[in-house]
Amino acid sequence: MFNPEADVVEAISKFIESMRDMPLPANPLNSENFVDKLLIIFDGLDELAMQGEMAERVAQKFISEVRRLVDLSNQTKTHLLALIGGREIVVQRNESEFRKSKQILHILPYFVDEEEIKNRNFIDDNNLLQIDQRQIWWEKYGEAKGCGYSKLPDELDRGNLREITAQPLLNYLVALSYQKNTVKFTEDSNLNEIYADLISKVYQRVWGNNHNPQIQGVKEQDFVRILESIAIAAWHGGDIRITTLSEIEKYCDSKIIDRILNIFNQDKKASFTRLLTAFYFRQHGVKNREQTFEFTHKSFGEYLAAKGIVRQLTLIHKNLQEHQKDSDDGWDEKQALENWAKICGLTAMDEYIFKFIVDEIRWQKDNSKVDIGAWQQTMCNLISYMLKHGMPMERLSIRGESSTGVSSRGLSLRGEYYCND
Repeated sequence: MFNPEADVVEAISKFIESMRDMPLPANPLNSENFVDKLLIIFDGLDELAMQGEMAERVAQKFISEVRRLVDLSNQTKTHLLALIGGREIVVQRNESEFRKSKQILHILPYFVDEEEIKNRNFIDDNNLLQIDQRQIWWEKYGEAKGCGYSKLPDELDRGNLREITAQPLLNYLVALSYQKNTVKFTEDSNLNEIYADLISKVYQRVWGNNHNPQIQGVKEQDFVRILESIAIAAWHGGDIRITTLSEIEKYCDSKIIDRILNIFNQDKKASFTRLLTAFYFRQHGVKNREQTFEFTHKSFGEYLAAKGIVRQLTLIHKNLQEHQKDSDDGWDEKQALENWAKICGLTAMDEYIFKFIVDEIRWQKDNSKVDIGAWQQTMCNLISYMLKHGMPMERLSIRGESSTGVSSRGLSLRGEYYCND
């Protein structure tokens, strides 16, 4: 309902006129409605993408127009203030527009743990960081909804959920799931189920009437698959949070990329940036002369990488079964091991990803009713084949002592888990 490329004063007038169901005062930017002190908040800088044009360019033009208006209004005295908010990636890409000190504000989460306070050397003379604002939020949410919450429920104040409930939007999505009981939050809750629900809500944009302009037309399955590919690319790059656009493209399914390019009608860089803006990413320095991006929450990267690994396990099991029925279909053992090495052979698996793998298999067993015993037997068969014939590392485009060593060891360790558990 707001045209960011029009004259700001005219655009605000048209916006006010369009809000018939919510009567607003006359446009205070018009000279006849002058206000001595005015603050305008433009929220959602990342939502400025227009058909066929990259959000970054639209945002830059809009910011320039707002700055021009502010400068004109404040020639003799400060009458007009403007606050522009949005996702971190889009704000970062426009940092050059704001060169004066304190023009860019970084909003802290509701809760900052003691370790982060110590490491980041915050100036906190009034001890505001000691206040867990999640407790205040849940009490007010309980009042607004008539639910009677006096604080953050204990079952939400543990483990990785602390990182999630500290973020305003994610905390709200957790509250929706908790209130509607769409996810079970107990001591034995499966974090993978909670994360899957959160990602689905981000995709659907449940806080915005299920309308997500950034990824309109993209299927949820494709959106999740791309997030998995991003996580795998980051994991293989040595940091579960950080990767580049070229690495993302290398790991994404080409058919999914083609579908998205057709939907967005933009080049690959613009399309991937648009997808990154729709989720929790931010810019993070340069790698090989290319801008890098990172998950704002490390646990999201770990969960999505684990989900991608389990997806590969599912494909291996399915294709081996098809090959047993008809040798012209599916994969033989060497093909299966090649695909396993591609996803699990380049980087050692840490305990955090492994924990998400275990929980993902448990969640699939409980909800999809898959035959985990059959998966277990498939892994045992592949381990037996590998011990006799070795890993087919000669088939990989990336070779090296470290990748070969990690591949065979990684397979046997993971296989040992499946055999024994």
